[in-house]
Amino acid sequence: MGKGMLTTTTHGPSRAGWQCANGAMSQLLRNLETEFGRLRTGNGEADHGLKKCADETHEFRVQLKKLKAHLAKQAQERQAGEVVDEAGFERKRELIVEKLRRTHTSWSGAVRRTCRGAVAAQGRFEKHAVQRLFEFELDKVYTHRLPAHAREQVARAIGKHLSRYNISNIPVREHDDILRYMRAIYGVDEEVTEDYVEMSQIIQDMRKGDISGCMAWCEPGSNLQFELYLLKAKQLLLEGDRLLTYNYVMNNIPGLMLQTRKYGIRRDIGTLLANIAVGDAAKFESLESEIRVQLDKCVALFTRDYCRKNNLLYNSSLFLILLSGIISFQFFIKYQTIRAASHVDWTTEDELPFSVKLPDFLSDFHPIFICPVLKEETTRENPPYSLPCHHIISKKSLDKLSTNGTCNFKCPYCPIMASKSKTHKVNFAKL
Repeated sequence: MGKGMLTTTTHGPSRAGWQCANGAMSQLLRNLETEFGRLRTGNGEADHGLKKCADETHEFRVQLKKLKAHLAKQAQERQAGEVVDEAGFERKRELIVEKLRRTHTSWSGAVRRTCRGAVAAQGRFEKHAVQRLFEFELDKVYTHRLPAHAREQVARAIGKHLSRYNISNIPVREHDDILRYMRAIYGVDEEVTEDYVEMSQIIQDMRKGDISGCMAWCEPGSNLQFELYLLKAKQLLLEGDRLLTYNYVMNNIPGLMLQTRKYGIRRDIGTLLANIAVGDAAKFESLESEIRVQLDKCVALFTRDYCRKNNLLYNSSLFLILLSGIISFQFFIKYQTIRAASHVDWTTEDELPFSVKLPDFLSDFHPIFICPVLKEETTRENPPYSLPCHHIISKKSLDKLSTNGTCNFKCPYCPIMASKSKTHKVNFAKL
């Protein structure tokens, strides 16, 4: 795929069907918005609406502040010796207490009535909005209906997403317990969870202060190993034994420093040694927060290395697809507006008539190539070809530009002249 480009393949129902589906989804969203408004503000009835409960509580709070001010004033008067009529003073105090009691009783009754109305409104919200979501069939609004094998791939992608981001935060650690937990709570197949079990166990140990498992797993001389040594040294320093910390640093880190020329590594070690030597009290107070930051850094490095070593995506495919859709959605909306105004349409089913720029991390890994001329995905029947200037286009584009190989042509992206005889078929390798 071309760097920073997004494509799509159109199959399935007609555009009229898409418009009907879009209308059905819009109606569902309108119903949700209406029912939520009724739940929050009520339906014109005095006892309904969560907002009314909040307003009543706010009014009760205002009254409490006023009564508190009266009581504080009386206390000041008594302390200053300004009270002459002790009986009158007590009557005023009793009146304030009685008013407080009545205010509380009034607020309590109002809140109970409002809550009863809110519970009833919540029941109606469940019936008219939430239940309809579960009864709603996605295929009624989704233009490109997924075949059975594609649904399996989507379910697997969801399982990998849940495992990638949640498996390190679950309350169990043993291998079989992790598999059972992910199956019972998230419905993820054991086969999917298996890829992330070791990662979960090591991260859980790291968060409990034990980095030995991660240290044994990481590659010698790696950036992760250095950051783990640095984390361990800070943990030892926090315990208060500066001599032990110094010996640990000198026995483990100098070898790594000789293997790298990164200024940041030398700077971090220098700062740590200075803290050991000086023992600044202010520095020791901030050491706990530094350790938390260092731990998060080590967890992120380990996760990235683990995913790379086990051929797993650091960001789940589900996340990447959704993020690509969010970024590109505005371009589709703009195109739809232009198409409606100018009465133009797509010329072929597998062509996207505009480019969408995506960040590098969303486009570099794509195992497909989109011809920058025709905006079509290359296939076995329409493979990519490299021009003498090393720009790549599809075979269809090459045939059109060269008039089926009968003439020379200029590269669409640079002034270099080319001929079909000087082009070469491109084979992409998945690294």
